[in-house]
Amino acid sequence: MNSANGQIAIVASPGGKMGASLSSGLEDHGFLIFGIDAAVCQNAGGVDDKDIQMKAALAAAQADHGRNAGWASLLITIAIGNTMRILVPMAEGFEEIEAICVIDILRRADVEVVTAGLKEGLVEGSHKIKVMPDTTLEKIDYRDFDGLVLPGGAPGFINLGNDERILNMAREMDRAGKIVAAICAAPSVLIKAGVLQGRKATVSPSGKAQVEDCAYFSEERVVVDGNLITSRSPGTALEFALKLVEVLVGKEKMQEIKAQTMAVCLIGKF
Repeated sequence: MNSANGQIAIVASPGGKMGASLSSGLEDHGFLIFGIDAAVCQNAGGVDDKDIQMKAALAAAQADHGRNAGWASLLITIAIGNTMRILVPMAEGFEEIEAICVIDILRRADVEVVTAGLKEGLVEGSHKIKVMPDTTLEKIDYRDFDGLVLPGGAPGFINLGNDERILNMAREMDRAGKIVAAICAAPSVLIKAGVLQGRKATVSPSGKAQVEDCAYFSEERVVVDGNLITSRSPGTALEFALKLVEVLVGKEKMQEIKAQTMAVCLIGKF
């Protein structure tokens, strides 16, 4: 483990544990990773005091690992309490199966999922199903989240790609080594954001040529490349969601949810 970019990732989670893919993604981005128990942060001044939490996390990492603060910069990713936080933007024309399946499975795994509309009010999916998001993009700070998941659907993925806030979130979360995930046609949004270039990824059949132009395309149903997770269609949504659980919470929790839902997955690693 090295710190080629001079940055430290301090991940505070229950027992200091994190998914293997998250750890590998951070390492791929050159971060030196310290895992500490979230209780350290909670005991340092309450879950609402972010400044105290960050200082406590840094102090704990220094005490545990003998490091000083003489790094070029510092990235601190904190998941307070028992949950990770994932943002799912909801655009007009989103694919209902992909969005709702991911939200449902992640919440079953005790991941905090926040759905955010691009604007106020109900959002209508590509098959005329209307959903009321938890909030809107303008009311949240993406830096408070551990990952971003983009559903596909037409014209949902187009609307996501036309929103500069979404493109900026994808860039910044990827730069921070946080989870950036997209399914069906939504990987095209990541191309527009400059995130997919040079990476291994998949996409809906209609987007294959676009991905091949800038990335290493895979026919696999779900593809993990460090912190980047992509999938292909509504038919792969459950596998996509379970892979997110594995990455965010761990394989044991993923297997628990898989058994609980009697899910049948076609990916060999499941």
